[in-house]
Amino acid sequence: MDGATRTYLTRVAILAGALAALATVFYFAPLPFNGVDWLTYHETALRLLQGLPIYGVIVGANCVYFNAPWLIVILAPIALLPFRLGYGLFCALNVGLVYALGRRFGFSPAKIAALLVSPPVVYVLLYGQVDLVVLSLAIFLPVEFRPLVALAKPQTVIALSLGALRRWRTTLVVTILGILLSLALFGNWPVAALSRPLPYVDNPNNYWFGFWPSQLPLAALLMVLGGFSSDLLLMAASPFVSPYATTYSFVGPAMAIVSRLRIRDTVLVWIVWWGVIIFRWLVGGHA
Repeated sequence: MDGATRTYLTRVAILAGALAALATVFYFAPLPFNGVDWLTYHETALRLLQGLPIYGVIVGANCVYFNAPWLIVILAPIALLPFRLGYGLFCALNVGLVYALGRRFGFSPAKIAALLVSPPVVYVLLYGQVDLVVLSLAIFLPVEFRPLVALAKPQTVIALSLGALRRWRTTLVVTILGILLSLALFGNWPVAALSRPLPYVDNPNNYWFGFWPSQLPLAALLMVLGGFSSDLLLMAASPFVSPYATTYSFVGPAMAIVSRLRIRDTVLVWIVWWGVIIFRWLVGGHA
């Protein structure tokens, strides 16, 4: 075994050990929110395995599954595990995705650490949400898959679909084939997803509650500044396009902030952001 191979295997072992340690922490730690959204994905995956409908039914903590069906298929290997074990592994996976995304965009270790303590990433971990998974799929898969990925969680990556326009013919074929396959396997899931019984857009947790579409000019500004081609600015624009976004929807803007600012300036932004979250919680109970 040469030195390069030994070094590579050592790094893999360290990474695997770190992720296993993180999974153990999240498995046992009595955290706020306790993976409440992960429970939705866990129960939806169980329904999928049993051949039961996954749309239009209450699962988890009085929630419904309304993402594209391929997302729950991707999550199934972890979501089908016992809830606490799956949640612990999923959180460790998300930490690993933060590291991978940081490396993809050339972040220093300090910037990756800053991203880990940003409000969106912390919320993804506490709630057990899928925004980092969806964002990673959009970044690491070929750009032709971005519209399909965006259907899974538009508020996180929808503007990134613009990056596929330069290959629009292939993208159109991939998108049509993906949708047709999903319709064949899951029936008319778009109608079932859109007819969900719970009002999400009117939820006070929605950042744009009573405000959308007034934030759209900011989305346009971010896209124009990036020349409609900067992945960082396109992902930053995504939650400003959607009529619904919550704290964990802003993983893209958080990454753009980390990429553009010095660490001390990023810390200032995080302090203000966490202050807003605490204020919202104290005033209305909605963080």
